[in-house]
Amino acid sequence: MKTVQPLLLTVVALAAALLLAAGPAASMESTGELTVYAHRGYAEKGHSENTFAALEHARRHRARAVEVDMRVTRDNKMVLMHDETLDRTTTCTGPVRGRTAASIRSRCRAKADRERVPTLTQTLEWAARHRMQLIVEVKVNATNDAWTPALFVRLERMIAQHGLAEEVIVHSFSARALRVAKKAAPSLHVQMITQRWAGVASARRWADGVNVWARHLSAKRVAKLHEEGLYVIGRDSDSPADWRRIRRSGADGLVTDAVREALRVTRAK
Repeated sequence: MKTVQPLLLTVVALAAALLLAAGPAASMESTGELTVYAHRGYAEKGHSENTFAALEHARRHRARAVEVDMRVTRDNKMVLMHDETLDRTTTCTGPVRGRTAASIRSRCRAKADRERVPTLTQTLEWAARHRMQLIVEVKVNATNDAWTPALFVRLERMIAQHGLAEEVIVHSFSARALRVAKKAAPSLHVQMITQRWAGVASARRWADGVNVWARHLSAKRVAKLHEEGLYVIGRDSDSPADWRRIRRSGADGLVTDAVREALRVTRAK
């Protein structure tokens, strides 16, 4: 028995090393199914973007995935908000970074439907409860950027605590922020948003996925990215022609404001 235990430990260590070597992208590889992500929830018919009303609207229309934006408050909490300031979408004014999460929650309401601003924690709880997939966009301030390594470690922990490690993608236009995220919190699935196909070249070396405009996608390009272990999502299109192009390319998902129509078109035989 003395020789068995070291051998067993060696096998376990080898298995663990192989799992680590596979990297976080391995579990996000293409499944062959196209996922439709509701952009900022499903902000139509009076539902404000990035609110639970919009998220529930998407879920009621059979979306299984949503995309939301997150910013950091003065007390380093994460809330759903697209803009750097509260002015456009809420009854409050000034930068998100200038208020605490509690202040935003208690004092600010969405202009369209008086909804409260959700925290990311509440959003993760909602996603776990309803078995929804999420893309969360890291919104970076032009100045006073709040996204530190410690904050990404906390984000990684929050996602894991809700059992969503394989259901949440973190994406951004900021390669710097995503590189910080990946270094500090390796289990995060990070996805680079790029408007130009040339931007994919650098992202493929460190990201788990790319989010690009439909016009850049082809079956050949997507197949090559899949071979490299990346997943591919078509970006923010409300055009049926784009949805069909994304589906034909073999991409893994698309982001759209027109959820109901996109689901109908992409599920058609």
